[in-house]
Formats: sequence, C-alpha cells, structure tokens
Amino acid sequence: MQRVESPKNGSKIILILSLWLVLVILSLRLGLFYYVGIEISGLWRTVYIQLLGLIIPFAVYLAITKQKVSNVLLLKYPSVKNIIFAILLGVAIVPIGMVGMILGNLLNDFLFGNEYTIAMQQTAPSLLASILAGALLPSIAEEVWFRGVLFKNYNKYITIGKTAMITGLFFGLMHGVPQFLYTFIVGVIWAYSLYYTRSIWIPAISHFIANVLLHTMGFLMGLPSDSVYDYYYAQESIEYGASYTFVENLIFFGVLGIISALIIFLCMRVFKKHHGLNQQNTAIEINANESTTAKSKVFTWEFAAVVVIWVAFSLLSGFGVL
Repeated sequence: MQRVESPKNGSKIILILSLWLVLVILSLRLGLFYYVGIEISGLWRTVYIQLLGLIIPFAVYLAITKQKVSNVLLLKYPSVKNIIFAILLGVAIVPIGMVGMILGNLLNDFLFGNEYTIAMQQTAPSLLASILAGALLPSIAEEVWFRGVLFKNYNKYITIGKTAMITGLFFGLMHGVPQFLYTFIVGVIWAYSLYYTRSIWIPAISHFIANVLLHTMGFLMGLPSDSVYDYYYAQESIEYGASYTFVENLIFFGVLGIISALIIFLCMRVFKKHHGLNQQNTAIEINANESTTAKSKVFTWEFAAVVVIWVAFSLLSGFGVL
C-alpha cells in the first residue's frame, strides 16, 4: 500500500523542537547552572537559547535526516533589487512591531496584572553586542527553522496560504503573549516573501534589519529591547513608553503602521512580480499535491500539542509559576 504523504511531519518536528526549547528555557529559569557555579546572564541568555535551542538542533536534524543544508533551505542568491526591497521590508516592519508590542503588553497586563508583567529588558555591554546577540543570531537561527525546515515540510503538501498561517502561528506562539501578535504577522509576511522569491536570504535580511532597528532604538533611548525569548526570563516589571500615554503611543505608531503596511504591500508586489512566472508554476504544483493528499491532515494531535505547550508555558510564566 502506497504511503500517503502528509504535512503531519511538520507538526511532529515542531512538537519535538518545542519540547526541547521548553527544557532549554527552563534550565535558565530554574537556575540549574547556578548549582554548578556557572552564571548565564544578560545577552548570554539569548545566545544560550539560540545556540542550544535552535542552531544545534538544526545540525542534529540534518544529521538524522542525512540532508544537506541546500536541500532544506532555499539558498538561491537574490537579485540586488530584491535585497534592497528586503531591507525596505525590514524597516517597514518596525512600526507594525511597535503597535503589536503595545497591544501585546496591554493584553499581558490584562491577563496577569502589573505585578506579573514580565519585561523584555536586558543588559548589553554595547550596541554591537546587542545587535550580534539579539539581531544577527535570531535572524539566522529562527529563519532556518520557520522559513526553512517547517516551511519545506508544510509547503510541499499544502498551499502557501495555509503554510504561512501555520508557520506564522508557531513563530508567534514561541515568542509569548506580549510579542505574539507582532511575530505572528511578520511570520506570515516572511513566509510569503520566501515563497515569492524562493530565497531564504530575503526573510533573513528583513528579519535582521527589523531586529537591528528595534535593538538600536532600545539601546539608544533606554527602552526595553525586543530580544527574542527575553519574555521568558526577564525578572523586572516595567512601564512601556513611560513618558507617553498608551493612546499617544498607539496613535503615533498606528499612523506609522498604516504607512508601513503600504510599503510592505509594495515590497510584496515587487517580489511577486519579479518571480511571477516561476511562482505560478510552483503554485500549480503545490495545489496538485494537496488535491492528491486529501486524506492527510494538518490539524493533528501533534499540532494541538504544540499550541497547548506554548499557551500553557506563557500562562505559567505570566503568573510567576515558572
């Protein structure tokens, strides 16, 4: 009997990765290294989680599946034009990110109360250190998984619309409550940018630029930085935009967000138009795959387990249990 191909493989992979990441984060939250005389603080926490939680597992994944990096990631070198628009896309994403974080922190305060608000502030010896640990490393580690391994395992069998929503959902869940809305939206955008350009360099460049700008703003203005996974282990509660009201912040970044949305739309049109013919052929192939695998399911128990794990972890962190 012929085996029916299924996107279920992607859900299995993200489930295993989620369980491992939770263990890695808990090793810091529970202070396990303290008992052996090792202190991991500040930016080293981000480095530790990115390396041990994402990069090393990616190497293990390649070894187990006996694949080359080029077989997993779409490494096609982009045109100069697409690189320029990838940079522009990264810049345009920042205001949307600020709106998302403002709303996310409002939701965080509503759910857990001010006394349980977990900040995203971290100490950085220099701006360069903050950029290397909080911008460059995540733009590599996260892209190889979400726009690499997971994208390939889902988009091989289902449409880009479903792939973008699913990978964006997982990307958002793994960033916690304050950053969920923002990371979900940009996760969807980056998935489409990869699909249109067939090059992982495009979302990676955009990811890096957005993170650089956010970290630079945070470092120079003394605001909390948008560092990946800081949500899970920062200790102090802070007020966002202390010198401005919530409404003023929301209006300011909301206007910028509308302008940014138009720029993002322009960038995506450029990506789509530049590779329109190739993408049309690819879309036909993917739709055909999905129609021949009607018995395969995306929303399996593995998928549900991933959602439960990250929602539960966020709630337990928010209420100070972890």
